[in-house]
Amino acid sequence: MRRSIAIVVAGVLAASAAAAAPPPHQPAIATWARRAGFKLAAPTSCTGPEERAFQALGATCWRVKRRAPRPRSRMYPRLVLRLQTFTDEAAAKRRIARFHDGVRDHPELEKAYPLRAGFRLGDRVLVVATDARAFEADAYRAAAELAARLGGTDLVCWRACPAAP
Repeated sequence: MRRSIAIVVAGVLAASAAAAAPPPHQPAIATWARRAGFKLAAPTSCTGPEERAFQALGATCWRVKRRAPRPRSRMYPRLVLRLQTFTDEAAAKRRIARFHDGVRDHPELEKAYPLRAGFRLGDRVLVVATDARAFEADAYRAAAELAARLGGTDLVCWRACPAAP
């Protein structure tokens, strides 16, 4: 009886520790945000229509907002970093290969879908998106910087990607 209770308690503690672990790449993303002048919000689980459409296991999102407005403007660029997890590296490669495919039956997603860039990290894909056309170049630049910092491959942008930093 005591042995079974000890096993159950050990299992619960292990599950709690795993749930409390930071998302993959959290320290590197936080460092990038600080150096690039962005405020980084706490990560959240954000599995939605995009993940279902591309058969991702789940996703973690970070919202980032520039600390200072753009020069000669009162606009603060804002982005969403979406780290999608796939079953294996081959599935992540298929996702990147279909980067320009939209999410059908979701008109709201379709409007902002082109305002994004992304790259692959093994069995994960990091998508950098914005909901404002004015910040599209910021999303592309952030994706290129993050790919270089995290060792990402297969960088793709909706339009032309900027040169690597």
